[in-house]
Amino acid sequence: MKNLLKKKSRIKVLLERSELIQFILCLLAMVLLCILNYLAAKWECSLAIPDTNSGLFYSLLLITFMAGNIVGLFLLLCILLVLKYAVVSTLTEWIRKFRALNNYCYIPLTEDEVRGFSFASAREYFGHISQMLYYGGKDDEEKFMKYVQLKNADLNKMLAICLKVFPDNGTIFSLRYRDCKNICDDSEAFMQFLDFYHVSYESDEKYAPSANINKNGIVSLSVLNKDGRGIIWDGESFLLQHFSKDVVYRFGIETVSLHAFAELLSLDPSQSFISYHTLKCYGEKVAHLLKEKEIPTTFTLSRDDIDLMLREYSGFFTETTINGEKGILLSDQKNYDDMMDLLVQLCQYMPNLFLTAFSDKQAVRLLSNE
Repeated sequence: MKNLLKKKSRIKVLLERSELIQFILCLLAMVLLCILNYLAAKWECSLAIPDTNSGLFYSLLLITFMAGNIVGLFLLLCILLVLKYAVVSTLTEWIRKFRALNNYCYIPLTEDEVRGFSFASAREYFGHISQMLYYGGKDDEEKFMKYVQLKNADLNKMLAICLKVFPDNGTIFSLRYRDCKNICDDSEAFMQFLDFYHVSYESDEKYAPSANINKNGIVSLSVLNKDGRGIIWDGESFLLQHFSKDVVYRFGIETVSLHAFAELLSLDPSQSFISYHTLKCYGEKVAHLLKEKEIPTTFTLSRDDIDLMLREYSGFFTETTINGEKGILLSDQKNYDDMMDLLVQLCQYMPNLFLTAFSDKQAVRLLSNE
């Protein structure tokens, strides 16, 4: 310790992390509050009965005033909390949204403006727009973050500018779902395209992404092979064109686990464990059902994917072994409604054709035997 330099403020660290210091401070605060309450009650008694400072009536009145002060302080704190969270927070959010809407009027939508920012790619461009349109929420809880949504016409202008300013199809195909979801949530078809292109599909070298602007100024995006098979976004709608053997839909352990628990809990709310063997059978059955509908699909259960899911959804799942079977245990604090809320977020752009496969009786029957 003698030869080491102090890197942090001792007082700050103790105040933030020491339960002992926090307990002592709370105790001192309570003692101080009692003393102040007693003095305030005595002053109130002197106003109520100025000629008396002792006796049974005086003592009862003193106790009454002390209790009344505590109740009054509690009510005052409740009012302040309501003002803070219901009034001040709402008003603050309105002001921030007003500023974000004002920023919306100034988003760069011309070639000269975009070039002036020296963006390297469409991802940087969209990231800058996201910052301009952000107006509230918790940075550590993404689902609570709020943004002004782009109109479809403005989204089309941004994509058109990307094609004119950036090389390689405007680097549009470098965009990821997470880059656009905050400001493009109203453009469901575009989000579907990104979700399917980057998350759900793997295509070989025969597939070529392309972006074009038609005579009406509408941007269309496509990932097609030489036979015209693949996926298309035409500026207004999302099209799945002719699934072929070269396009494979892949889903991972997190998608299978969420659907499996949602189906299992709907059958028996007391169930909270699914073995990896059952998840593997369930996932392979779903893939088989989709293949029967001429949609090439594959499901893989790897250790890396499991570890990643356990980290990302640590509040939902933990790994455990029951009766010699290793699998996933659902947190006691989570239920069917929580699973459905998370599923809606993750699968809101997935076509019903895929969703129905997860709830097919043949697949669900494998879970009921868990």
